[in-house]
Amino acid sequence: MAKSNRSFENTSFTKTINDYISYKRALGYNARGSYQKFFVSLGVFLSRYLTTTPPVLNFEMVNDYIFQGNGKNKPRTIHNRMSAIRQIAIFMNMTNPGNYVFPEERIIKVSKGDFIPYIFTHEEIMRLDASFASIPTHNWAPFRPLVYPMLFRVLYCTGLRVSEALNLLLTDVDLENGILLIRKPKNNHDRLVPMSLSLWEAVKKYYLAMGFPTGNTIYFLPTAKGNNYNPFSVTQTFKQLYRDCGIFTSKGNLPRIHDLR
Repeated sequence: MAKSNRSFENTSFTKTINDYISYKRALGYNARGSYQKFFVSLGVFLSRYLTTTPPVLNFEMVNDYIFQGNGKNKPRTIHNRMSAIRQIAIFMNMTNPGNYVFPEERIIKVSKGDFIPYIFTHEEIMRLDASFASIPTHNWAPFRPLVYPMLFRVLYCTGLRVSEALNLLLTDVDLENGILLIRKPKNNHDRLVPMSLSLWEAVKKYYLAMGFPTGNTIYFLPTAKGNNYNPFSVTQTFKQLYRDCGIFTSKGNLPRIHDLR
């Protein structure tokens, strides 16, 4: 099928992607953050093709999407593309049959590999804690010196994913009993996470220092505008502090933020 000469000429796929995201959320899935961005990028790719309204996925479009990149893609990337384009085709066939569905048996298997997470020493954790406690403030981020030390302690003490911590609402934090409510995590089931006594006390002090009763935010770890932080910007800040503290893996790389788990 011919591609259009103008980028993003066909907006039907954009609507399809938006409808799919709304459909997943209606089923109870989070479908935000990196998941949403991945499917939005899929919609942008498909929008370069001239097609009908409603749009129709054919073999050529599916094959082009999966194998873009001149063979330089990692197996994990290919696996994700195969799974995503298959999900979209199945969704589209619910209302407009005739879309090509990539066969499930052809989706390549990706092993977890032999990746070994970085194990922080007690001394490194103490250095990081001190570094986060002295993190500088900015005019555009007045809560930063309070939020980042709290985020670091929550991640280290509870084993939460960074997205789970950043999505915590004030109503998810039970100050009376020292429990965190994690809503719709990766396995789509809410769960309760008890806080250690030290974290519980730190959360109480943090709550008072932030002045939450003013009602300017619904998030436990808010930005200056009352929203939750972007995981990418948080990851960059953590990496910078790892670097400042001289914490590197045996291969000379910076640890991942989820290595704190």
